[in-house]
Amino acid sequence: MWRRLLERCVCPACHGALVVVSDETRCTGCGRVYPLLDGIPDFTVAASEKEKILDLSAHYDLASRRHHDSPRSCGYCGRKAHLHGLKVLRRWIDYDTVERKCILDVGCGVGLMTRELAGRNEVWGVDISVGLLKIARLHGLEVVRGSGDLLPFPDQAFDLALCVGVIPYFQDPVRIIEELCRVTRAGGVAIVTSTADSLLIRGVRGLKRIMGVPTHLVRLYSCGEIESCLAASGAQVCDSCAAYGQHVVSTRERRVPLHLKIMGRVNAVMGVIPPQGAGLEKPEG
Repeated sequence: MWRRLLERCVCPACHGALVVVSDETRCTGCGRVYPLLDGIPDFTVAASEKEKILDLSAHYDLASRRHHDSPRSCGYCGRKAHLHGLKVLRRWIDYDTVERKCILDVGCGVGLMTRELAGRNEVWGVDISVGLLKIARLHGLEVVRGSGDLLPFPDQAFDLALCVGVIPYFQDPVRIIEELCRVTRAGGVAIVTSTADSLLIRGVRGLKRIMGVPTHLVRLYSCGEIESCLAASGAQVCDSCAAYGQHVVSTRERRVPLHLKIMGRVNAVMGVIPPQGAGLEKPEG
């Protein structure tokens, strides 16, 4: 664990090298100290929105104790609710053949989206909940506690970087998507998904507000908004889609069907990081 940590991770504040001393991780550059929580490095101490992180962390730590390895631990409303997002990822990732890649899962939860890739690949999971990370670790993920807007990895460290369902927790996703693109190598793939901005989801959120049911989601994002953020962060947008149930429809190829606008659960965008200095026009084919 420590060898992989020291090889792969850097100080999220200054990108300096790390050393492990007793029960903490220390930056050899700026001297920042990051504690170890149940053997998991905690890099959230360098994050900006510490109060929000503490609130979300407490919520999901409790969920992990109640629901354990269930998708409900990650905030899904049912045991199969995460399959909407997984179906989208399978549109772009061949889970059966991907191997010997370095993969990042930001907001990994219990590892639902990437546990199938572990073993044949080096998969790193980042989350703010130690409870969820301990479960993800059991499924073969290398885990660190950290915030998506300040990742403890050097530039161009990953072949594939996922950020599944994280940005709705933030009013401004720009910094998170910038970090995702920063740590993705040239030619690598970055994928960002959000809870859909459909009439169904908006209606459920409105009903929860009326009933006084707390929700941690701050915003819902359209495919267009995610595309803009990825493009501004240097990615070449290759595809975007909306999903509900068994339906996954590209929003770039044709008009999105009305039933997806009404019932959509997930919006997702895939981008490729071009070589430095290359244009951002979509290549033919």
